[in-house]
Amino acid sequence: MASKDRGLALNFGLVLIRQTLPHRGCLRVRWDREDNEVPWISLFVTSPPSLEIIRSLFDEFSRACIPEGSSVCGILHTDLDEEYDEWVRKFRAEGREFLTPADVWKKRGRVWRITKSRLSKYDILVGGLNWNDVSRFYERTDTWITTWYRFLISPKPLQNWAEDLLVLNNEKIDKTFLKRVGTVLLSYYEHGMEALGFDLPRNAVEHAAENLSQTLRIPLQLEERSTP
Repeated sequence: MASKDRGLALNFGLVLIRQTLPHRGCLRVRWDREDNEVPWISLFVTSPPSLEIIRSLFDEFSRACIPEGSSVCGILHTDLDEEYDEWVRKFRAEGREFLTPADVWKKRGRVWRITKSRLSKYDILVGGLNWNDVSRFYERTDTWITTWYRFLISPKPLQNWAEDLLVLNNEKIDKTFLKRVGTVLLSYYEHGMEALGFDLPRNAVEHAAENLSQTLRIPLQLEERSTP
């Protein structure tokens, strides 16, 4: 992999950041930019890609982050009524555990909704996932290009997975949270993916990035410490 200054990057390519710095985005953390204790890796494209390329990136990056046998739960978001209703119907038909914002607000109460909730109307929390499920979320639609998905990856099912997802959504996460829940995986629009956690399989992710570059014949540049 070639390492270059971002300003000299090719018009289109992949960038792998081996240690991502805290930045404005879909995730808030409680440590500063000089703290490198938490492994945090990112892979993104330098300009808008085709759906084929970004879906391949999501597939390979997420596969590397989700070891076989892992338990996955996630927060999905859409801006479309039809897609949201389809998620609800599908999850019910499959017998999955899931919660809508209405379910959460009913349980937590009006004060919590007003003062602490960062959920929006078209968010949905779902548990009992695996890598195939994650891949299908990106394959069956392209509405994620205007939003984000976030997942928690653990060696075994989290006892309070919905509560953990609410912490991920509503609060700044800290190292204690990561040590307990495992790895956080997130996609942001059509730009790329990030993952962080003490159990993050960094070598597997870097290998996946190299394979993706070779397979798609797209240049890959490496940055040691940076932001997407």
